[in-house]
Amino acid sequence: MATPRGDDDLRERTAAVDLSPDEFRMLGHQMVDRIADFLTNLRDRRVTGGALPDVVRAALGTGSLPEHGTEAQAVLDSAADLLLAHSLFNGHPRFWGYITSSAAPIGALGDLLAAAVNPNVGSSVVQAHAAFTHELNRP
Repeated sequence: MATPRGDDDLRERTAAVDLSPDEFRMLGHQMVDRIADFLTNLRDRRVTGGALPDVVRAALGTGSLPEHGTEAQAVLDSAADLLLAHSLFNGHPRFWGYITSSAAPIGALGDLLAAAVNPNVGSSVVQAHAAFTHELNRP
C-alpha cells in the first residue's frame, strides 16, 4: 500500500522538463528573437518550401522516441528549424489561399501567456474565473 504524501513532499517534486527562471528567460528571449527575425524576413521567403510529405517525414526522423531527455535548447532549435523550413506561411504577404488570419506578433505573445497560465477557459467559473467572468460580463 502506498504511503500518503504530505504537502511538503509535493512541493519538492521536480519534473524532467523543469527550467530554472534564468534558463526559461534565456530560452524565451532567444525564441522571441528568432520569431522576430522570421517575421521581419517573412516577405523575402517563399510562401512555402513546397516539400513533399516524405521529405518532411525524413526531417522528423524515423527512430523511436528517446529514452532520455534532450536539452531544452536543442529541442527548441530542432522544432524551430523544422517549422521554419517546412511550413506553409499563411501570414506571408503573398499567401492568398485560405480565409484564416495572418500570424500577428501580439497574438503570438498572447498564445505564450495562455500556454504558460493554462487557464482552461472552456470550463467554468471554478477553473477559469477571469475568463468566465469576462465572457459573462460582455455586452
